[in-house]
Amino acid sequence: MSVQIQPNILTTREFVDDLARIRMEWQVAIDGASLVEVKASVGLLLADVVKALKLGPDEQVTVLGEDLYNELPFLTGVD
Repeated sequence: MSVQIQPNILTTREFVDDLARIRMEWQVAIDGASLVEVKASVGLLLADVVKALKLGPDEQVTVLGEDLYNELPFLTGVD
């Protein structure tokens, strides 16, 4: 028997809301400093994006690459 998995369709509104939430979290984290001038980890930013989009583990590995995915224990569930 073949199992079909329905794709998770993300509306533009949900996508915009998720990205806005990430921006707001970063603004809080940097305590009002300029988002343009803050030095931050691209890997952590990408991790925030894959979490916000609720991507599954296989999709997360595709976006982040296996090495980065394995460096982020809060994604893999491994400490």
